[in-house]
Amino acid sequence: MCRILHQEFWFSVDAKEPLAYALVEIIAASDMKCSDMNGLADPYVEVHLGAYRFRTKTQRKTLSPKWQEEFKIPITTWESPNLLIIQVLNKDHFIDDILGDCSIKINDLRDGQRHDMWLPLQTSKQEDYISRYK
Repeated sequence: MCRILHQEFWFSVDAKEPLAYALVEIIAASDMKCSDMNGLADPYVEVHLGAYRFRTKTQRKTLSPKWQEEFKIPITTWESPNLLIIQVLNKDHFIDDILGDCSIKINDLRDGQRHDMWLPLQTSKQEDYISRYK
């Protein structure tokens, strides 16, 4: 007969229950710069908010990708800026290229309404835009 007298924990996680969720939809991008030798790109989007990271599927051989993907991101505090970072990358065999990025403060959108917007990508050499709906 085996009896457990004392249970030990190797680690603990101080996880907070979400106060709310940000619903982020990555819809499409237009006028992307070409990044591959064929004059096109293989773009995908990475979304970061604190420790949470999400990624869309890669859209092959296009300068006008359409992702139509949705992410539900937990908000655990309103006391931090809750900066949502969006990066558009080009999938390559060795190292993926950054096509551009942008960010938005989730706290500025706390009114419970849907916010549809086109966000300009900041690090690209030309004006590329990504469509993101909240």
